[in-house]
Amino acid sequence: MQEHLDLVRKRFEQDKYAKSFGIVLDELTDDTIQMHMRLREDMLNWFNRPHGGAIYSLTDAAFSVLGNNSNNLGVALDCSITFNASPDPGTILIVEGATLSTTSRTAAYLFGPSGTSVSDHKM
Repeated sequence: MQEHLDLVRKRFEQDKYAKSFGIVLDELTDDTIQMHMRLREDMLNWFNRPHGGAIYSLTDAAFSVLGNNSNNLGVALDCSITFNASPDPGTILIVEGATLSTTSRTAAYLFGPSGTSVSDHKM
């Protein structure tokens, strides 16, 4: 196990926002991540469907860990999310992410639901 990844895991345990959503860090490497959360009743919008902000929070948590896994401070320059379907309340959402490319100043990442083979999209 690499020390910098252990440090990131410990820091993520202190993330109060992610804890409030029940987001769990499942796997972390230098270039990949997997997290999950259950869609709870308090995450539903007025249509009784999961709020997009709750789903986005899972992906953003994964980005924050993967993008800062070298004990650096990284922030998003741009991001986009596509909601292909509305998952049912109670569903366990799993997000996987992969680093596509990095430079000394920027990086590109791809995140998607479990099983989308995001690591196959390396540039």
